[in-house]
Amino acid sequence: MSGSAPHLVLRRPFEGVSKILEYNWPQYLIGCAVAMTAVAAAAFVRMPTWATWILVGGASLAIWWLVSSLVASHWIYDRSSLYRWTWVPTVLRETPMRWVNIHAGLDESTEGLAAVLGQPPLVVLDIFDPTEMTEPSIARARNDARPTWPSVSCPGSVPVDVQNVNVIFAIFCLHEVRRDQRRIDVMADLASRLTTDGRIFVVEHLRDVANFVVFGGGFVHFLSRRVWFATFAAAALAVVGERRVTPFVRVFELQRLP
Repeated sequence: MSGSAPHLVLRRPFEGVSKILEYNWPQYLIGCAVAMTAVAAAAFVRMPTWATWILVGGASLAIWWLVSSLVASHWIYDRSSLYRWTWVPTVLRETPMRWVNIHAGLDESTEGLAAVLGQPPLVVLDIFDPTEMTEPSIARARNDARPTWPSVSCPGSVPVDVQNVNVIFAIFCLHEVRRDQRRIDVMADLASRLTTDGRIFVVEHLRDVANFVVFGGGFVHFLSRRVWFATFAAAALAVVGERRVTPFVRVFELQRLP
């Protein structure tokens, strides 16, 4: 992307990891309770040695995932290039004249993207669907949201006047569309709004070994690389680029198939 170096929009120290705690505090509370109960049982309840080792192992795993998930979240959301936006110029060939950003009820990216790109978006789309996205963490995030940019709610389809778009950003939102066919429909709708050489950039965690190691069972909320590629193909989108931002996050660059 040509032009001068962008003005980086930085998050406050520990802003990202603090939001993870705020939106998911029940899971962390339950994890702490499970770990403490297992440790207490192993220490004070008489039981076979094998049972003690199972409790100690379970408590160790719980403690590991409590700590590792927060450390990884701090790395991803506070320390990496992700929300410093330095990765954006590396994936764009030129500054898009017409770009769109998508979120699922919590917009943490439009302000930074606009600063990096040097111009406002054509539109910001909110794909939150209350009938499908029912997780308590999403509700807490939406209640906390302080919009810095007006959004157009479009849980059904993209507004018809959104056409000839050069670039679409979808950062940590499309995995919230849990039904495969619905996700395909959303992406096909987005693809139809692109110019011939337009791009969609999908940023997501994956359901893979790296995310399992640090997030434990929480990694099932993410989608596998295989599922993403099947979704892209079904939506008539080709993957023309793929890169990592930390070992836990992928950026997929997509182009509409002819």
